[in-house]
Amino acid sequence: MRVTPDQDYEAVERILRERARKFAAVPAEETGRSEEREVVRFQLGGRYYAIDTAYVFATRWLHELAPVPEAPAAIIGITPQQGGVLPVVALDLVFGETPTGIRDTHRVVVIGHERPDLALVAGKDIEVARIPGDELLPGPTTCDRATRNLIAGMTEDGLTVLDGDALLRDERLFSKAASRSDTTSG
Repeated sequence: MRVTPDQDYEAVERILRERARKFAAVPAEETGRSEEREVVRFQLGGRYYAIDTAYVFATRWLHELAPVPEAPAAIIGITPQQGGVLPVVALDLVFGETPTGIRDTHRVVVIGHERPDLALVAGKDIEVARIPGDELLPGPTTCDRATRNLIAGMTEDGLTVLDGDALLRDERLFSKAASRSDTTSG
C-alpha cells in the first residue's frame, strides 16, 4: 500500500493491522473448534491476564514513570508515549489484590481504541496466544459490579481475560491531570 503525504498514517496503519489480523485468522471450521480469540497474555504478580489483540498497540519496557497527584488509586503514574503521555495502570490494584510493586523488569502493554490510551503494567514475559471460545468461563462474582465488568471471562487454569472496551471506558483508570498533560505542548 502506497501512502501519500495527505493520508493519515494512523488510519493506514489501522487498516493494515486489521488486514493482517484477518489473513492470520484460522477459520473455526478448519480447526474443528469454536471461534478462537487471539490475545496478548501477560503476568502481573501471581495472576495471568489476557486482552484481545485488537486493543493492543505495543508492548514495551517501562523506562520512565512519573507520579500524578490526585490520580485514581490504580494509576501508578504516567509514562511518555510518542510526544504525549499515557496513564500507567496496575491491574492488581484494580482488582483489589496485593500490590506487586514496580521493578525494572516490568513492561507495559499499551492499549487503546484508535490510538494508545492506556498502559497496563505487565511482567517481562508477554506472549500472543489463542483461546478457544468454548474455554472462556464467566468471570468471578466476588468483586463489585464495576470491576466485574472489566472481565470478559476466565479460563479453567485461572487466566483472566480482560474486556478491552470496558477498560478503556472505565473512568477509574484515567486521570484528568494525565489527559491534560497529553494535550500540553512543550
